[in-house]
Amino acid sequence: MSDLQDIALAKLEPHPHNVRRELHDLDDLAASIKAKGIVQALTVVPHPTAKTKYMVLGGHRRLAAAKLAKVRTAPCMIREDLSTAEAQTEFMVVENTQRNDLTPMEEARAYQQLLELPGYNAKLIAENTGRKPRLVQDRIKLSKVSDPIAEKLDNGQITLEQALIFAEFTDDEAATKKLLNAAGTYDWEYQVRRLREARKHEATAQRTRKMLTGLGVAPLPRPDGWPWRGEYAPAPLEDEQLSPEQHVKAGHQAVVAQNGTAEWAVLRADLPDATAPRELTAEEVAEAEEHERIKAGLEVVNHVRRQFLEDLFAAPSTSLAKQILIPKTAEYFIQRKGARSLIGLTEDSKPVEVGTALQKYSLEQLIIAQALVPLLDSEELLLPDHWGPGEYGYDYTAQARRTLHEVLGYQWSDIEKEAMERLRLKKEKHDARMAELRRAREEADSAGAAAAEQGDDEYSDDND
Repeated sequence: MSDLQDIALAKLEPHPHNVRRELHDLDDLAASIKAKGIVQALTVVPHPTAKTKYMVLGGHRRLAAAKLAKVRTAPCMIREDLSTAEAQTEFMVVENTQRNDLTPMEEARAYQQLLELPGYNAKLIAENTGRKPRLVQDRIKLSKVSDPIAEKLDNGQITLEQALIFAEFTDDEAATKKLLNAAGTYDWEYQVRRLREARKHEATAQRTRKMLTGLGVAPLPRPDGWPWRGEYAPAPLEDEQLSPEQHVKAGHQAVVAQNGTAEWAVLRADLPDATAPRELTAEEVAEAEEHERIKAGLEVVNHVRRQFLEDLFAAPSTSLAKQILIPKTAEYFIQRKGARSLIGLTEDSKPVEVGTALQKYSLEQLIIAQALVPLLDSEELLLPDHWGPGEYGYDYTAQARRTLHEVLGYQWSDIEKEAMERLRLKKEKHDARMAELRRAREEADSAGAAAAEQGDDEYSDDND
């Protein structure tokens, strides 16, 4: 049951379980309300303790903007039927997640609130909110991250993908610290891979220890020098196919490997002397003779193979050269869709069509194409503002310009020459700034070293 009324703003309070934490910029909405009023009614429920007041379920931004616009009342839909905390939470979560301006963390917390209601699971949340099941599952994972990580996500200091990786390690403080140190650096992917592998190996190790316990075996602490030296050595190669039960029966000791699997060890003193000569079996003799026969034959024909390759180079075949060159040239066209019109194709042409189209061109055209294609639709060359040193002082279009002018013979127009002069001045300015920074750094280092040396002298005087 619902009832539409105008209610004084003083009687409206935000619901304490509202999933929206950030109201974002309210100026435009306040201006609109001031000019045209509140177009969409707020959804409210009676306050549980204050009889004359109401709690807002839907329209928290409108309520805040209305207060900013200094209006006195707001149209409200009173939902008497949403009398329980569970029903109110469900309404707020579904109502808010159907909007596009919730942050990922707000959405994650909303789904977590729903999960705490009886009968709710990820599948039901996806059905009720119209979200994809995978997205709902990822948001639920995201709800587990700590507040500092959530704040970094909201502030744009880490990506959503990185935040989900943090969610994998919420129970591991050391791993979280390593990820925080690696976030935003080239070390990030390495640390993620390393930590995931370590977690996988630890899970394998737990299963291995459980299996050994079931066999009545306690694994050895990793022996000193294992596996290359020390008192213990790996079990003989012929025992590699034994089952764990057979290893135990043979008296072998278990060692948990770094990847978590079981390795089997024996006392090195119990192993047969590997240096003692033994008689080869008939099969081993035959294998050795076959190896020597093939080796001798390959040595005989080696000069024939070499001569074949030298002859190909001395008298090159145009068809063979095209056969070798076309796949590489096709790769250039596939990477640069905008250049496909050069060979009579459109940007949407399939890669196989590119290879077919290139068959009709001469060897010279294919060779030149490899230089042309990267230049035909190069955004950087079309926008000279991109010319010159970037963030790290590197001119990323210099090679393309050299190819265009020095290799392909393009003559610069006056406006291009003007742009390159601007580039030269820009580079000089950049180089001068970097030189000044280096000088300042060297002076600071020298001052720091002098101060440290003076401190050492004073310390020495005090202790004489």
